[in-house]
Amino acid sequence: HSQRFTEAENAYRRAIALAPNDPFVYGGLVSLLVQQSRWAEAHIFAADMRTLLTVNENWYGLATLDSILGNVNAALDSLKRAASGTNFNREWAQQDPDLAAIRDDPRFDEIVGSG
Repeated sequence: HSQRFTEAENAYRRAIALAPNDPFVYGGLVSLLVQQSRWAEAHIFAADMRTLLTVNENWYGLATLDSILGNVNAALDSLKRAASGTNFNREWAQQDPDLAAIRDDPRFDEIVGSG
């Protein structure tokens, strides 16, 4: 496992170096670091991702970030804002692995619908 984690981490870090203004290249690295309980590093990259998403008012992206970090209430608040927008993809939200941490919360179905 550790070699795969190292390879993935290096790939994510290269992606961030190539596209530092694309918030979504940060998500994979944040998720990987969280899986390894490397919270201090995860929060550094999460802060950069949060800044980029906030500037663009990307509520769905913020929902995925907070879900990955285990910030359930913040994730659901952002998801609710995203769901009120015109481009919200309910089908993807139902299966998005980045939202797994909040999917069992009853508020998730209220926001997304049970499909």
